[in-house]
Amino acid sequence: MFQALKTGEITQIELRKFPESLVRKYALTDFQVSSSQKFFSEYSFSSFFEWLQERKIRVITQLDSDYPKSLRELKLAPPVLWFQSQSNHWPIFNKSVAVIGSRHPTSYGTMASQLIVDQLVNLGCLVVSGAMFGADLIAQNQALAAGGQTVGILGYGLDRRYPVSFRSELQNYFDHGGGLLSPFPPWAEPRAWRFLARNQLVAALSQAVIVTEALPRSGTHSTMAAAAELGRVGAVLPSPITSPFVVGVSVLLEQGAILLHSASQLVAEIPTWQVPVSTHTGFFAKAKLEIPPKIAATQLQTQLQAALKLLPQSAAELADQLDLPLTQVIQQLVLLELNCQIQREGNLFRCR
Repeated sequence: MFQALKTGEITQIELRKFPESLVRKYALTDFQVSSSQKFFSEYSFSSFFEWLQERKIRVITQLDSDYPKSLRELKLAPPVLWFQSQSNHWPIFNKSVAVIGSRHPTSYGTMASQLIVDQLVNLGCLVVSGAMFGADLIAQNQALAAGGQTVGILGYGLDRRYPVSFRSELQNYFDHGGGLLSPFPPWAEPRAWRFLARNQLVAALSQAVIVTEALPRSGTHSTMAAAAELGRVGAVLPSPITSPFVVGVSVLLEQGAILLHSASQLVAEIPTWQVPVSTHTGFFAKAKLEIPPKIAATQLQTQLQAALKLLPQSAAELADQLDLPLTQVIQQLVLLELNCQIQREGNLFRCR
């Protein structure tokens, strides 16, 4: 209907009357007709689009060329997408990967997520997630920090921020260049069924879905189920055998997910990606679900262990002390932890 208004196919006066020909052409339900009539009784076409422009919201319909091709294969593809970003630049979803996980990630899960997102950005991927606290926003903020692009898919309208306690964090993400997309109108309130629809959209807009950590029962599994149904690549990051998330990861592996130790593995899984393949083996050497065999200590690992023997320290403190990139230090700390040579206590690491 927005498209018909923009092209002049119908006028606002005609739309308020909703002639039978219009109802038949767009296969409108009684609910859609009544909702639309209420909407156009409160807004004029011009005032509504001025309202959208003030909030940096862009509207894409199924009739627009920018509408993602991957959504057209859905049985119930959303007729309208609402997108909000500081740049108002519509994202390209032809090389996109979803990174999802627990609302309450461990420090290990946080580090692993940041490392895999860095690799995805280096491959030129758009990072997709659900724009919620925990694993979602960790991945999306890391994508921005690495100079990449990211879009959060919402289970409510763009004029809302949910939950209220999370509002400032989500606004900070948006202010720093993160995109937000919703299949629901801006005033739509969060509802359980909308989050399930959001999960399907996350899977549909991505060529692969990566799970950082997951409990045996969580919304993560519905996203992975949607990915499997749509023929998307499902992947999980290895979890330490002592992790509370190891059972959830095991379930996903049994259901057909691949074990991912480097983003470059996705190139082999998705042949349409024409990108150079790095020879880097990832942040896990021959990663397995169980704790891997002893890994020969590198010079950096020796330096880290020597520093941690003096006193417990955070990854940032170690990076500053050794004058090394934080991501490089985190990578080696993960290997040392998997090798049972160090242990975490909150944000601090200490030798065993």
